[in-house]
Amino acid sequence: MDFDAALLQRLAGAFETTAAEGRERIEVGPFAVWLHPSSADPMHSVAAPVRGCDDWPSAVEALAEAFASRGRTPRVEHFTELVPDLARVLEAASLACEMRAPVMTLLREEFVPSAPLEPEPTFVRIGADDEASVEAFLAMQCEAFGMDPARMASWKALFLAGLRRRALHASLARVNGAVVSGATIQDAGRVGELAGVGTRPPLRGLGYASAVCSRLLRRWFDGGGEVCWLSAGEGAQGLYARLGFEVVGTQLNHGSAHPV
Repeated sequence: MDFDAALLQRLAGAFETTAAEGRERIEVGPFAVWLHPSSADPMHSVAAPVRGCDDWPSAVEALAEAFASRGRTPRVEHFTELVPDLARVLEAASLACEMRAPVMTLLREEFVPSAPLEPEPTFVRIGADDEASVEAFLAMQCEAFGMDPARMASWKALFLAGLRRRALHASLARVNGAVVSGATIQDAGRVGELAGVGTRPPLRGLGYASAVCSRLLRRWFDGGGEVCWLSAGEGAQGLYARLGFEVVGTQLNHGSAHPV
């Protein structure tokens, strides 16, 4: 697959912006590291390469030491087309590949809204002060992704901080008053990341995820967004393709099998 290096670099820059939300940033050689101030949950801190390097093995060793010094588990996310040798080095350092997913982008002019559903869900734009909707959204994500609700407290703090700063946009869909699906866009200005798209398992395949993403994307593009991207989970590529997203690269996530 051919790839657009300039576009992937733009997405990487947007990732740097959104990763900084509610986290402390430090630099370790060619890596930027964003650390959650209180949570040691591996999903709440992350590193990414932000510049080139002549000695990746030494850089990865220093990165692991930096995570360990802060009581955190190493986790690295990157676009493999931009740093093709990094995955091999990470795996040699016992950082397992936890996710390999297609990176997809959607330009504003290529957006294809989803067809109306019957009955049409009620869409709720979640605000930081709407405690009921915040809790309903997080509970839906726990169910959709099989997460332990106890792990959501630290994520809730980041979620609320993003909503308050308008660096995060979130919507949920209700049918007959019950939450069926939801999604977020992490806002880096003119570039956004569609993330956290989830549907309650018994209701998958009925178009709810497409509908809530479509409504959220329409509002974000109307507000000045130019390009939205995502890393498509297994089996979800078709959903996003129907909205106009196209594959532009590959995201790899590596993490340590055991906490430090």
